[in-house]
Amino acid sequence: MSEKSFAVGTVAETLQSMGDAAAAFVAQLYPVVMATVSDDDEEVRSNAVFGLGVLASSGGQAALAYP
Repeated sequence: MSEKSFAVGTVAETLQSMGDAAAAFVAQLYPVVMATVSDDDEEVRSNAVFGLGVLASSGGQAALAYP
């Protein structure tokens, strides 16, 4: 599972570095990140929750479309 954890974490950190430009990717990445929030591996879940936080904080109006 380390590959999945690394992948989710890398995407989240990349989005964080992008700042407001991450809003362009919310629609594509929100479902992917949500699918990993309930993963069996704790590290994957942790990175997924971090990714959700990044999407929420950097996603602007695009992030408001999701519950």
